[in-house]
Amino acid sequence: MAAICGEYVGLVTGAYGGDMRDPANALCHMTTLTDAYDAQIIQRLVEAVGVYPIGSFVRLRTGRLAMVVDQDGADNALPIVRIFGSIGVNGAMAAGRHITLALGHCHGEDAIAGIADPVSLRLPSLNLLRHRLMAGAIRNSDR
Repeated sequence: MAAICGEYVGLVTGAYGGDMRDPANALCHMTTLTDAYDAQIIQRLVEAVGVYPIGSFVRLRTGRLAMVVDQDGADNALPIVRIFGSIGVNGAMAAGRHITLALGHCHGEDAIAGIADPVSLRLPSLNLLRHRLMAGAIRNSDR
């Protein structure tokens, strides 16, 4: 378990000299490493951090872009996200109003369509964007 967690942390922080990976992307990569790691332990990691871990950038079915800001205890595939824009006509991000949405409680109005590609969407500094989105989510929460 320690090796698997270490690999995951290394991927999302860029500790191995590569680029920092999006947490959901890193988790997808980890699930392909069943020759190197025990598949059942990798599955426990997915259960612990969610299908889309906090900090992951995702595309929603409605074309909006969001970052995962919290997990839903009832369903780790339906996290709480902070919407920040949409996919524009040219395929890049079009800024929008920031809204926090609990996907498990939106009655199917929206859902995650997949992991967003920050490079093709030409997202601004990911660290700064993550900081702003998380700060906004915390301000709007009841915690």
